[in-house]
Amino acid sequence: MNEQPEATKTVASATEVLRGIPTPKGDVRRLSPLQAAGVRLALGVGLAIALVTAAVLVDWFQGRPGFPSVSAATTQGQAGNLVQNFKELNELSFERSTKIFDLIVVKAFLPVFTAILGYIFGSREGREE
Repeated sequence: MNEQPEATKTVASATEVLRGIPTPKGDVRRLSPLQAAGVRLALGVGLAIALVTAAVLVDWFQGRPGFPSVSAATTQGQAGNLVQNFKELNELSFERSTKIFDLIVVKAFLPVFTAILGYIFGSREGREE
């Protein structure tokens, strides 16, 4: 019983684990230079979509109205008006952010992104006929 304690056992590195995996023979094809450029372009457009989405979310979060403050002296009618105004302002803020997202991401970036992916996955260059 000369085993190491559980905390001192060594763990294999990722490189050592990957060395043990056999490499497929003949099934893996490299991308053509044009396809590789398409993959890089798709990654760039995907990153742009993610950045614009994050910016729109931040813009919405910062532009949304604050909660109305209601004191004990506020009447029921005043409280109802405050809530109604808050709802309207919140809807306007959300609508603005939604329109920006729709204009930039849905109408500009997504068609380009899908066209690039369609080329990458639909390309016949390098395939055996």
